[in-house]
Amino acid sequence: MWQPAAGTRGCGRPRPWRWLPVLVLLWLAAAAVSAAEPVPVAVVLSKAGGIHTETLVGLRRRLEAAGDTVRLRVLALDEAGRLSRAALVRGRFRLLVAVGSRATQAALQHRREVPVLSVLMPEVAVAALVGPPDRQDDGRFGVIYLDQPPDRQMAFIRRLLPGARTVGVLLGRQGQAKRRRLAQAARRHGLELRAAVVEDPARTAAVIQDLASGSDVILAVYDPVVINARSARWLLVSAYQKQIPVIGFSRAFVRAGALASLYSSPRLVGRQAAEIILDMAARGRWHLRGHYYPRYFSVEFNRRLARALRIRLPDEEQLSRHMEGYVPDAVL
Repeated sequence: MWQPAAGTRGCGRPRPWRWLPVLVLLWLAAAAVSAAEPVPVAVVLSKAGGIHTETLVGLRRRLEAAGDTVRLRVLALDEAGRLSRAALVRGRFRLLVAVGSRATQAALQHRREVPVLSVLMPEVAVAALVGPPDRQDDGRFGVIYLDQPPDRQMAFIRRLLPGARTVGVLLGRQGQAKRRRLAQAARRHGLELRAAVVEDPARTAAVIQDLASGSDVILAVYDPVVINARSARWLLVSAYQKQIPVIGFSRAFVRAGALASLYSSPRLVGRQAAEIILDMAARGRWHLRGHYYPRYFSVEFNRRLARALRIRLPDEEQLSRHMEGYVPDAVL
C-alpha cells in the first residue's frame, strides 16, 4: 500500500484552517481601510451667504484642521423649502447639520433616517418647533442655541455692573421656560429678574417703558417675536432716556446703542458644531447628547456710551477669562 513520504504525511488532505490567519489579516486590513474613510455629513443652509455661509466656513476650518475624518457635502433646499430624499439616500449621511430656521424645519422631516444638529436657532424658536429639551432625548435631534448660557449672562452683568440689583428682560409668550432659567441664574449671582411678557405686540412700546422704569439693567435676549428692528430701537431709546444700560446679544446691538454685548459669531458656532461632529465620529456613535449653549463667545463694549453713563468698563481680556468658567448649563 502506498504511503506518503516522511514529512509529507497528510498533505493530500484539505486543511482550510491553514488559511485562517491570512483571512483574519485580510479582514482586519479591510476594517482599517473602512474606518479610515471620511464619514459623510451633510450641511443644509437656510440660504446662501451672510451668517449661514460664515457658519459653514467655521465648520469647515475646524474639520479640516482635524484631517480627513469627515467629508462635508452642502445640500440645497428646493423652491418649496424641502430636502431631496433621493439625495439623502445616495449620500448615506450620518448626520444633517441644519443652519438656520428654514433648514432646520426641512431637516426635521428626515430625523428618523438621519440625526439632525441645528445651529443659529434662538432657544424660544426651538421650543416652539420641537418642544422643550426634555422631550428630545432620543438622540436624533440636537441644537446649538444662539442664546448665551444664563449663568454666563448673569455673571457678565454682575462683573460689569456690580451695583446692579434688578435685571429686566423682555420676553414673548413662548419664553416661560427661558424665564425660569434666567431667574434661577440671576438668584445664583445675587440678582433679581424682572421679566416683562409681551402678550399683545401693539403694546410692546408700553411694556418696554414700564420695564425700563423698574430695572437697573436690561438684558436683551433672542426672541424674534418681540425683538425686531422697531422694538429694539424703542428699547434702546427708552433705556437711554432713563440712563439704564442695555446688554445685547450681537455686535449690531452695541453699534445701535447697547452698553455691551455677549455673543457668539457664526464662525464660532460652526467651530463648536465641528467639535460635536468630531466627538461623535471618535465614539463611532451618531447619537446627539442634547441641546447646547455656545461654548465660544466674544465681548463687545460701547465705550462712548459708557463714558456718557459714567460706567467704568473692565479690561476685556480679563473679563473674557473670568467668563469662561460660567458654562454650567452648556448642555441640557
